[in-house]
Amino acid sequence: MLHVIGCITAKHDMRLVAIACIICAVASLTTLQMLARAQAARGRLRWAWVGAGGGAFGCGVWATHFVAMLAYRPDMQVAFDLPLTVLSLVLPIAGGSLALACGIGRGRTHAVVAGLVFGAAIGAMHFTGMAAYEVPGVLTYDTGDVVAAWAVGFAFAPLAMLRFRAGRVWQATILLVLAIAGLHFTAMAAVSIVPNRVFIYGTETILVAVIVGAAGFLIVIAGLLSALIDKHLEQRARWETERFRRFADATFEGLFFLEHGVVADANAVLCRMLGRTTAQIVGARVSAFFAPSSHAALKALAAPSDGTSGCAELELLDASGARHVVDVLARSLAEGDDAVAVVAVRDASERKRAERRIQELAYIDPLTGLANRRLLHERLIQALADAERTAGTLAVLWIDLDRFKAVNDHLGHHAGDSLLVVVAGRLRMPTRDADIIARLGGDEFIVVQPGLDQPEAAVALGEVLVRVLADPYLIDGRQVEVTASIGISLYPKDAVDGDALLRQADVALHRAKQEGRCGYRFFEPAMDAKVRARRELEQDLRHALANGELHLHYQPVFESQHLALVGYEALLRWLHPRHGPISPAEFIPIAEECGAILVIGSWVLETACAAAVSWPRPYTIAVNLSPAQFKNHNLPGEVGETLARTGLAPGRLELEVTEGVLIENSGRALAVLGALKAQGVHIALDDFGTGYSSLSYLRRFRFDRIKIDRSFIAELGIDADADAIVACILAMARTLRLEVTGEGVESELQLSLLQKMHCSHVQGFLLGRPAALAQLAHKARSTAVAA
Repeated sequence: MLHVIGCITAKHDMRLVAIACIICAVASLTTLQMLARAQAARGRLRWAWVGAGGGAFGCGVWATHFVAMLAYRPDMQVAFDLPLTVLSLVLPIAGGSLALACGIGRGRTHAVVAGLVFGAAIGAMHFTGMAAYEVPGVLTYDTGDVVAAWAVGFAFAPLAMLRFRAGRVWQATILLVLAIAGLHFTAMAAVSIVPNRVFIYGTETILVAVIVGAAGFLIVIAGLLSALIDKHLEQRARWETERFRRFADATFEGLFFLEHGVVADANAVLCRMLGRTTAQIVGARVSAFFAPSSHAALKALAAPSDGTSGCAELELLDASGARHVVDVLARSLAEGDDAVAVVAVRDASERKRAERRIQELAYIDPLTGLANRRLLHERLIQALADAERTAGTLAVLWIDLDRFKAVNDHLGHHAGDSLLVVVAGRLRMPTRDADIIARLGGDEFIVVQPGLDQPEAAVALGEVLVRVLADPYLIDGRQVEVTASIGISLYPKDAVDGDALLRQADVALHRAKQEGRCGYRFFEPAMDAKVRARRELEQDLRHALANGELHLHYQPVFESQHLALVGYEALLRWLHPRHGPISPAEFIPIAEECGAILVIGSWVLETACAAAVSWPRPYTIAVNLSPAQFKNHNLPGEVGETLARTGLAPGRLELEVTEGVLIENSGRALAVLGALKAQGVHIALDDFGTGYSSLSYLRRFRFDRIKIDRSFIAELGIDADADAIVACILAMARTLRLEVTGEGVESELQLSLLQKMHCSHVQGFLLGRPAALAQLAHKARSTAVAA
């Protein structure tokens, strides 16, 4: 090492040595920069950078060598062999290009191999250049120094490439300078010149060498500037790309950037939608990320090349293979010779949820989640079409809850809604997926049963539903008991039209209600005729009052022991212009259902009170109140106004109520009765003994009178049990200090037994039939005479 340093300091011009080292450093840095450009480039551009880098390396090493040779002072004439000099330039250019080609690979092996090739190229250039060096003497070499020179080149060049691989460019540059300069000056220390007087025939090319060295240096500088400019442009392009990517990633849509159907790039939103990385997406065909059913539509979207865009709803496949409905917009652009398409993918789940919500609002009952009337109509039409095509049968079951209104009145509408939700769940249990379950509104439900043998399937389902819906319900911590009545119609037996089937199921439902509820009935043609007749009566009843067809008859009530007349009960009669007299048992339920009872009840109260005022004696007048009238919050006020308007004393008015008034909403009904009694009106409990809770009502409200139902009176003297029941009722009434009226007395035996049992009042056909107001004066007079 010391003799190498001594060679440099003693035999070289240090100024030129410094210049040579600068050239070497610039050449080394340029070579490594061009290698970096080659690694970053693709295709032909990569090999262009490899060639340029090889040229820069060869020229730089060659210039370093000849400038260093100019610095060497052998103190004798020097010349150069031109062919060998040219060869010494070609060898490092070729070797440098080969080394760069090996160095493109980013592995450690590639780096080591590239370094060894660099070392070989440096050594080959140096010793070829020394062979071209001519002096008047003989050049000899020290073998040990020559080996050391080669070792320096083969040691530092691979180390330089390993540091370059690690990203340490400046360290790699220094190591490559040490490989070039170290090999050169170690090899120069091995040189010895033995002078002789042989004439040198070679050309003195010192000036040429200087010019060529300078030109090589300029080439190296130009290469370095090119590499730096390219790096700057690449960095700027990377910044622009990154800026564009940030904009692309900030969008709400996933973006594909396509070249001839192949994904060239993708934004972060798309990566999240697909569950893949950019590397997994880029390079694949865009069709790989869509379901096969979407390929044709996708191809059509990206087909136009005039800048137009299209939109379609397609299925996107994520990494797990799951399908997602997306809205896809595509725009195809012309960019040179490459067809570039931009495909935007927007998650359609929110839109689909909104559409489903709209669909639900249009077709689904919001409370129970069942089909609504509109969806029922559409699905029933489809089911009938299927049944017609296959010659099949179909059943329609109309379900209505019994006593549901009592739940609403007692527990509130919230409890009623909760009950309906539970009912809907119970309806789903015994039905099939093919069955149609719908809620029409209120407490009415429909089940359509297609594709089964009828009527057997409908019977089986009806029995199950009646049983399931009758089980107790737990609503808001309270046990609620309701039952269900079901009407059934069949296709094609009863009708072939959906509306007709529903109408006939409704008719059958009414029959089930009339026959005791908590059961099912099939439609029969006779039912339809009866329903039509009932509806005609309903229409006629709405106009009966205005047409003067309704009248009041008055049935006398007597004190039982002396048969003294004490009052009358007002009874409503309807004389129909076509059908003649219609029984109250037939038209009053119709009036209650259609709501006409409110107007009729007010008229009855007004007319009866006005009639009682005209009687010669202060007889009492009894007026029946319908349960529907108790829904009028102002009933006590209406009664008070009627009494004031007609001038009837409150004590002469007796209002008769049945247990039906108390069952639906006992709390509210008892409050209304209390308000009526506070006005001085008497209250009677009618049809006593036929309900299941009469005794509890006697305890909760102080009635003035109870009226024993005519069904018990009719069995007096015939059935010992009836005698015992009536006797018990009368004994209880005496204890409670209640007056009792026996209704329906039609025989002397019945009257005699009631008198013996000390029943306070009696009425019936035996004592007096109901009569119009014009006939009462004679009756009253004749009765008074008889008394």
